[in-house]
Amino acid sequence: MRSTQIDSRFACFLFINIHYIRKEAVGIDILNLLKTEKTSDIHLTEGKLPRVRINGQLHPKKDYNVLDQAALYNVIDCLEDKTVTKKLENDRSYDGSFTLEQKRFRIHIYYTMGRLSISLRPISEVPEFSSLNLPDTIKTLTDTKEGLILVTGVTGSGKSSTLASLINHINLTKRKKIITIEDPIEYLHDDKLSFIDQREVGTDVLSFSSAIRDAMREDPDIVLVGEMRDLDTITSALKLAETGHLVLSTTHTRNTAETFNRLVSEFSGDSKDKIKEQLASVVTAVISQSLVPNTTEDGRIPLTEIMVMNDALRNMVRKGESINRFRDKLKTMKTENGSQTFAQSVSDHAKEKNIILSKVLEYLDTSTLDELGVRRGGN
Repeated sequence: MRSTQIDSRFACFLFINIHYIRKEAVGIDILNLLKTEKTSDIHLTEGKLPRVRINGQLHPKKDYNVLDQAALYNVIDCLEDKTVTKKLENDRSYDGSFTLEQKRFRIHIYYTMGRLSISLRPISEVPEFSSLNLPDTIKTLTDTKEGLILVTGVTGSGKSSTLASLINHINLTKRKKIITIEDPIEYLHDDKLSFIDQREVGTDVLSFSSAIRDAMREDPDIVLVGEMRDLDTITSALKLAETGHLVLSTTHTRNTAETFNRLVSEFSGDSKDKIKEQLASVVTAVISQSLVPNTTEDGRIPLTEIMVMNDALRNMVRKGESINRFRDKLKTMKTENGSQTFAQSVSDHAKEKNIILSKVLEYLDTSTLDELGVRRGGN
């Protein structure tokens, strides 16, 4: 049973200033650790040491005390959402975000073998596009008036940062109404030239799909959908893109061609041909990302596969062509419209000395290695 808690904000600051004491009895703020050590994630589990992920690698904090349940509940007390305990009891997990000392965090709470666990991710200031080492082709996509732009990649590949930078660029340069639908809201955007409404699933609206349907009556120019996670969301987002809006969203697919296969697989029977036609008609571009160590290995660089749609690619989507056929086509399109394969991205970064080829081979799939003409363990 959870023990009685004192005032939640006071408990939160107790957690920051008192609970985590190094073995040498030097007080430390564990959330501040995220800011000062380039930590992308922190993992807290009852009965274990804290662990932090720095530049993609997980490290136990051996100079900290083993966590107890009270420590984790003090983290929970930092949340503005005071229904979290009830949600956690009912659903056995919780997704949310909170702000502490002007720093924003994403939080996921769950149970493992009956013990409470928390994953935290700091959310930086809204990134400038120029700070992300992304090709300018991606920024030019914000000039698109309608259609669907997808940013894809595994968890932690920088999708949210890329989308936030694109929304920020639009906000700074265009007079648009933008609606974001997120679970949870991560980056907070202040209105500049654009007018931005940010809606959080579970707080402001019940689901992605219902928020997308609502958006049709809210006069948006641009709608960001945090994730194309289910059939209803995909269907609603495609309809919104078909009706003259620019829609930006994400999937957890590793490359551009796989993205089409993943979306089509959500549908059954005769509807597969219909969805292929819809995707061919409305998708403007697909950007797939993967993060690899930079030259000095003190940060990470995004590798990108970019598919900017043209008539030939649209026909390939309709026919359901193989991933290899798509990749062969992309190889020929870099000078035409900025499309590129992951291998071309690797080559560009290596030439610019952003990465050391031998250090990133373990992050590349077989087809990328084949296109580069290298193999792991040598070049």
